[in-house]
Amino acid sequence: MREILSGLLQDLAKAAGLSALTLDEADCIGFRFDDRVSVTIRLNPDLPQVELFADVGELPVGTAERSARMLDVLRANAFWRETGGATLSVRLDECTILLAAHTPLAPLDGLMFQNWLEAFVQTAEIWIERLAAADFETVSTPSVVSEPIIAAHFIRV
Repeated sequence: MREILSGLLQDLAKAAGLSALTLDEADCIGFRFDDRVSVTIRLNPDLPQVELFADVGELPVGTAERSARMLDVLRANAFWRETGGATLSVRLDECTILLAAHTPLAPLDGLMFQNWLEAFVQTAEIWIERLAAADFETVSTPSVVSEPIIAAHFIRV
């Protein structure tokens, strides 16, 4: 599994004009994009899948502001419509908001991996801007996909 992800990273390095990219001993590698977004790529060999994650904001100190921000994060996670298929979560120990995504390793090729990473970085940039805004609830965030319509036959009683 490590060899597959290493190959994808080498394809990424070639495409970006970088030197060799190597996973560390914990099967991770970190990048900083446009001096704004820090993304960690991690191999989870147990599943096997590739995981991406990035801190995109901080939790406010005030109770009302914290509750409002958490509600905004929950709303955005519904059907992943404002997260590009990723998931926002709260890290209470660090008072940060984390964007994370994962995908099976097996079907990925170099171009798919690069496109997935680029989409994740763009989503992270949107959330960094949104959460940094003074009144984040009124900032427009483009939906990546529309909310799915649940067919009547989907739920049976």
